[in-house]
Amino acid sequence: MKHAIRLVALSALVATAMFNPARASVVYTYTGNNFTDVSSSVTTSEHLTTTLTFATALAANMAYGLVVPTSSTFSDGVPGDTVTGASLSAGFYVQTDANGVIDGWYIAASSAGVFIQSQYTRYDGVQYDYFGTASGTGANHYDAGTWSVATSNVPEPAPLALLGVGMLGLVAARRKPRA
Repeated sequence: MKHAIRLVALSALVATAMFNPARASVVYTYTGNNFTDVSSSVTTSEHLTTTLTFATALAANMAYGLVVPTSSTFSDGVPGDTVTGASLSAGFYVQTDANGVIDGWYIAASSAGVFIQSQYTRYDGVQYDYFGTASGTGANHYDAGTWSVATSNVPEPAPLALLGVGMLGLVAARRKPRA
């Protein structure tokens, strides 16, 4: 029995060592300006919103290049027109400013009948947002939205619970029975 308790305790400690007690993620959010060209169910009071999550922050003063987010969400504000985990049909290219905030980008993504494209080139000012579905389209030209960035640490309770079980098991295994 004592060996079984030690084995369980040791297993819990090893499992705890394999997990990171907190996972940081960096979320970049784009809020476009209202669409100026619309059709069907999309109106001029809606706009493109994009949320991209990365495991680490993008570098400051990053040159224009391909990046791959760990997750993505796109919406035009119309209920039901939100796309999560869209496939990046042409990739996602960004450049950042001195603070690591996106200030130039090109994205083209699609998923289940939805096509999203957004671009802003800071040097020549070419900008547009486009969101198209079977129920309508929305576009905005020459009026770039803004990016914001937030970092969050998400605690993972499972490794902490495993550590606690392992410590209790080791304490129980070391106790000597009273005679």
